Amino acid sequence: MTCVIEKIALGHCHATCVCFDDKAILIRGASGVGKSALALQLMGLGAQLVADDQVILDEQTGAIIAHCPKPLVGLVEVRGVGVLKTPCKVCATVSLVVDMDTAPCKRMPLHYMVEIGSHHVEAIAGEGVLNLPMAVRLLTLYGRKQS
Repeated sequence: MTCVIEKIALGHCHATCVCFDDKAILIRGASGVGKSALALQLMGLGAQLVADDQVILDEQTGAIIAHCPKPLVGLVEVRGVGVLKTPCKVCATVSLVVDMDTAPCKRMPLHYMVEIGSHHVEAIAGEGVLNLPMAVRLLTLYGRKQS
């Protein structure tokens, strides 16, 4: 069973975004919750940065496209280290949203979607999830078991 739990507006949003090939993962949550830390862990698994801390979401060619505000292109903040330069991808199609403010409600949660513009995008609760970076990578590569 799948249900839509939230609407995300197009335009600027407080989030971080990385991608594997053209599949972008939009990481949302309050300041200090670990958005950039998750992005760095995913980059260690081969992801490329799209944007850190601020993401612009646009609806183009039947998809939601994430890109970075120009002053922040190629920059990622690492708490305790500072702002670092990194290679980045100009834009990517949002295929997954990770909500770092929400913990999964049970071991095998329902499949959730968020609505961005006129599109539904898969979402997962990320707070407290062990091995979240690897789970996100596997989900991006192979998807879920169909029930």
